[in-house]
Amino acid sequence: MKTHLLLILWAATICGCSKLVHTEGPQTATEIPVCFQVECPSLDEPAKALSDAQEKTVKDLNLYLYCKNAAGKDEHIYSAGSANITRKLTVGDYDLFVIANAGADLGNMPRTQVEQSARTVGSESALETGSALPLSAKTSFSVKAAMTVPVVLRRIVACIELNLSVAPQQRERIAPRSVQILSAPRLAAYFADNAPSEDDAVTDYASRSITGHSYNGTFYVPENLQGTVAGITDPTQKAPDKAPEQATCIHIEAVNQTGRKLDYFIYPGENDTDNFDIRRNRRY
Repeated sequence: MKTHLLLILWAATICGCSKLVHTEGPQTATEIPVCFQVECPSLDEPAKALSDAQEKTVKDLNLYLYCKNAAGKDEHIYSAGSANITRKLTVGDYDLFVIANAGADLGNMPRTQVEQSARTVGSESALETGSALPLSAKTSFSVKAAMTVPVVLRRIVACIELNLSVAPQQRERIAPRSVQILSAPRLAAYFADNAPSEDDAVTDYASRSITGHSYNGTFYVPENLQGTVAGITDPTQKAPDKAPEQATCIHIEAVNQTGRKLDYFIYPGENDTDNFDIRRNRRY
């Protein structure tokens, strides 16, 4: 899953801007017009819950620039719908933080607050508000003359795709009834690693019904880095009794031919055995 935010810096002022809110210090002779040109290409492997067009949508941008050379030159830029943003920046070195699809002007924030900012995820649908996924990017650049600064926007969530089918010889014995994501993080950090460590920091998504003997579906979940568990050497051991308490998993509920309830748990991760990391901007 990759999408790109291209920032083009030049000495002309031909870029059009709209709906911008910013804090700008006094101009000096060393200020250079900088144009931020936003681009969001398609995913390498488009997910199926949202269309390709929705996956690459950038509806709004909050840009935070922090100058490392001079006090009072920090900048916040908000754009609702404009892909071309021009600003005059003092010559110097900058750190840039970008939050996309927040749904509002987040206002001025000190660097420490931006670094710790997160999206609240009360439910699965909250991640797809307005059919646009939350994105972020961080980069550094120096303003000296006309230049181009490439910036990669990354989704702060992972995409989990489930393709389930009961083997023909088992269909008289096993009937799936529902599928559910368990222990999805309630917060999705824009810039920091997302690793919830308390029970109230995760939530369960609503279950989805299954009819027949197969199911194909896509889920979006915030990054959840739960690390590795020593001693797991076989995929069958990647189960609730060995998994970290806050690890995200897929719960499949089924019944057998006598009506007895059956529970299956799938833990995505970096491997099929001891790792329980679900990383942002990846597809599992």
